[in-house]
Amino acid sequence: MKEENKMDYTAVMKAVKQYEKASWYKDSLEWTAEDDRYLYQQEQQKRARKAILNWTKDRYKPTHFISIQLPTNYRSYDETVSLNLFKRIIKNWERQLCGSHWNHHYIPFITFAENHKGLGCWHYHILFNQGKYSDSDIINAAIKTCRSQRLGLPTVDGVDMKGKKVSSVMDIKKIDYAGYEDAIFYYSTKETSITLDSKMNPDRIIPSNILFGKTEKDEWFGDGK
Repeated sequence: MKEENKMDYTAVMKAVKQYEKASWYKDSLEWTAEDDRYLYQQEQQKRARKAILNWTKDRYKPTHFISIQLPTNYRSYDETVSLNLFKRIIKNWERQLCGSHWNHHYIPFITFAENHKGLGCWHYHILFNQGKYSDSDIINAAIKTCRSQRLGLPTVDGVDMKGKKVSSVMDIKKIDYAGYEDAIFYYSTKETSITLDSKMNPDRIIPSNILFGKTEKDEWFGDGK
């Protein structure tokens, strides 16, 4: 990712540090030199992801999850090229949903970028709160976006409008029962790099205000929330 697309993650990491101080984080096993290093690493990564999950829940209160898999003719090994294509798609979706002045009152979201290990191309997972918009509003906006960008039709929970289970460029899931949010989050962050000492490479985590060149004040206080 180019330097101008990177964000200052100070606020994110401060929030994560707060969760790390919580009792559940401190209540750890007493690891010794004889302990399995792999199990130790798994435990540390689990805690780091839990901290990020809690921050995401507090910050975004997600109700929906969208996966965007770029179509074959748009796929690229280049991270910047793929990010720009993703940005074009999600900006169109925001405009279809929020209207022509969407950039003043868009829906905040957090994106997790993932590089497909087999194909070497990028795809994106988005968590967001629907706010005043209905499920139908979100789906209809996705249909209009896919049509205008010639991407085929979106799916809902992997199922198309005819009830068939198919793959699509844009798939929408509603987070509507306990545990589903956690499962989706862990799926989204499975390729996020976390070291043995819980340090995280945040390059693949992209908040909407950074993607759209906004400040946190624009995003969190300028939209009336």
